[in-house]
Amino acid sequence: AKTLGNGIIVNGLSCIACHKQGLIEDFRDSVRSGIDGLPLEARRIARKIYLDRPELDELINEDQERYRRALIRSIAPFVDEETRESMKGGGSLIEPIGPVAKRFLVSTLDRTTVAAELGIAIEQLESAVSFHSGLKRLGFTAIMNGGTTNREIWQSGAGMSMYQKAASILHLGTPGSFQAAPWRGR
Repeated sequence: AKTLGNGIIVNGLSCIACHKQGLIEDFRDSVRSGIDGLPLEARRIARKIYLDRPELDELINEDQERYRRALIRSIAPFVDEETRESMKGGGSLIEPIGPVAKRFLVSTLDRTTVAAELGIAIEQLESAVSFHSGLKRLGFTAIMNGGTTNREIWQSGAGMSMYQKAASILHLGTPGSFQAAPWRGR
């Protein structure tokens, strides 16, 4: 919920941000303490599934170390040597998904980004905006003249999003389907 600053839990994203060290070990096992009244066989199965705390702690520590190594290996090409060494030495881990998602979701889109997300060259978009009144009504003239739009407007809206409307006007596909633009082939 803290990841995007709005209190909304987003599947995957919120999980990764919260579990940036791997499994969270600060919890209380309420299952093993509640099995005493169960039949013998059920208690045996529960004890097999729900380990004693020392055994569980060992597995959690192994998981956290495996997670630490995998995270360091995956982000090593993108951080400086000092940060890598600090992380290897037990320093704070950098969780990259949350900041990247936040930057993406609260970003503003300029003409370069809009063209890239539509999958066309800026020159094609400039030309299209000069000929299509629908793109002008969507605010593309301002974007082409140095303005921006925000991510929320670009990808949401009642009915079709700004992105979907632009893609439809430009014959880049049919919103809600996987039909390719005629000039791109199939």
